[in-house]
Amino acid sequence: MFVMEKVLFPFSAVVDEDDLKMALILNAIDQRIGGVLIMGPKGVAKSTIARSLTDLLPDIDVVKDCPFKCDPHDPSSMCDECIKKYRDGTIVSEKRKIPFVNMPVTATLDRVVGSLDIKRAIDEGLRALQPGLLAEANRGIIYIDEVNLLDDSVVDSILDSAASGINVVEREGVSVTHPARFILIGTMNPEEGDLRPQLKDRFGLSVTAVQPSDPEELIEISNRVEEFDRDPEAFRRKYEKIQNEIRNRIMRARSLLPSVVIDEDLKRFIAEVVIKLQAGNRAMITAVKASKAIAAFNGRDRVNIDDVKEALNLVLKHRVKDSAMIRGTIEKESRDLSTRSVEAGPHSGYEEGSESSGRRDMKAGNGKDEEKDVEVSAAFDEESNRSGRTGNADIFRILDQNRPGDHFDYRASLVNMIMNGRRRMKYEDLAFVSSRSRASIPVILAVDASRSMETMHRIALARGIARSFLHSAYRMRVKLSYITFYGTESHLMVEPTRNLDLIDREISRTVPQGKTPIPAALKMMYDISSRYRQRTVSIMITDGRANVPLGNDVTHDVREWSAKLGTRSDLFLISSTMGSERFMPSYNEDICRYSGGQLIEMDGNGHIALYSGYRRY
Repeated sequence: MFVMEKVLFPFSAVVDEDDLKMALILNAIDQRIGGVLIMGPKGVAKSTIARSLTDLLPDIDVVKDCPFKCDPHDPSSMCDECIKKYRDGTIVSEKRKIPFVNMPVTATLDRVVGSLDIKRAIDEGLRALQPGLLAEANRGIIYIDEVNLLDDSVVDSILDSAASGINVVEREGVSVTHPARFILIGTMNPEEGDLRPQLKDRFGLSVTAVQPSDPEELIEISNRVEEFDRDPEAFRRKYEKIQNEIRNRIMRARSLLPSVVIDEDLKRFIAEVVIKLQAGNRAMITAVKASKAIAAFNGRDRVNIDDVKEALNLVLKHRVKDSAMIRGTIEKESRDLSTRSVEAGPHSGYEEGSESSGRRDMKAGNGKDEEKDVEVSAAFDEESNRSGRTGNADIFRILDQNRPGDHFDYRASLVNMIMNGRRRMKYEDLAFVSSRSRASIPVILAVDASRSMETMHRIALARGIARSFLHSAYRMRVKLSYITFYGTESHLMVEPTRNLDLIDREISRTVPQGKTPIPAALKMMYDISSRYRQRTVSIMITDGRANVPLGNDVTHDVREWSAKLGTRSDLFLISSTMGSERFMPSYNEDICRYSGGQLIEMDGNGHIALYSGYRRY
């Protein structure tokens, strides 16, 4: 009988969801990683992309008529019956598609692990195993929608098998052990109940999926689904080349994986992060495996710092609640590693050319060994609407680094200067970092328009800084939102737009009035950031003297909303206090500490001097 094969939506045709795709690919390369936990709402293509993974994986050789689909070439992973056939030389193999098992929430323990075969017990008087879903999924994929609603004992059994690669059945006098190696994909909506931490920890990687916030992205999703529905086979052929490329990369990575090595300093880096975040032993083990898989997928036999950072972000998200703390700890330890790498020389874990390494490429000079003083300063002049210094000194250069090319890495340059025993920076101390082209980052600009900003013309300075940024924003084609906060609430003056003239007009109309509702501003910045899948950049200009709570306590609200903002956005807080005012009470340090943001302070002349006042929390 002819059975029509269902055409799956191609893996590469799913719009965005890059983190989820990578997490699934890493598990396809190395199943020992332990699966993927996908957190997020319904309707974000979780099951579509999970099913489409099977189309990327090649057909497998199985022992004919084996209920566990044993590998005929690997006796170490065979069931007892197949081992007997292997020894007798009677094994017959056949090709099959990778199995995909959709685990229902109502699944019972008997259905999952297997139970007594009642039919054979009645007909033949034999105690035989009725294989369960774990047997069906061997060498394939198990997909569990709403894993947080599944019975804990069932989840425990599935995770035990995923970790060990075998399923032990002790039921009604039946004692059977069979292979159960599979890629585990679980989804959950945290609003409907959480998983116990012990169960969460058993998942190797985790990804947060969010609804699209860009109309263009939604339109593209709709167009692709319509095209697929009209002619699935033609749509599949359209993406066949990309599918083959990914499939070949996975197969090459599997072959390369056993020879991939990770340096001891990178292992120490992972260990330091895991210990400081109290993430547990399994996080360390999984991070090393994931780092190697990332390196193998990129065709390298040595792990670099970028592989480790990417792996840690996937490994820690469900083990540590505070995302800002994860980012801050990884960043701090990577800076420490960078310092150790400068001391250790060129054969350390930082690879030349990686984004995080601070690549020391020398720029073409005039051949003279002349000493250059590098002033990192941005003195803003409101009347001229431009900064006192531009180029590498631009405090918003993090956005400019989204464009391809080499950019000044001031941290690595300072490390070089110190390690070379100098108090002034020379040309040979300069370090540059290579960046790849990425999508434009959404930016939120928030200006404190409270009465306290009237002192020492701070509101004029704030307007000057904001206007100066518009020039950089225009050059980099970013989408910008403009917020002011005063009185008892925050005000969204301009929705996200590339029409910077509109924002410039609103900036010129900003006048100081009322109290300082910083918690309201942080909440609005968080709400806007939550519209986007990608992280945003938030720039807040304030004196930090919050005096209007959202609830009952200003300090609690500032810390709470700073931490939330840190999960969605990279914050740059420009303190408008100058001179002796810095020693007056302010929430600026609390905001940066809880958001993982960066504090930039003015000097006595109203200039922003990064070398004297730039701190990352």
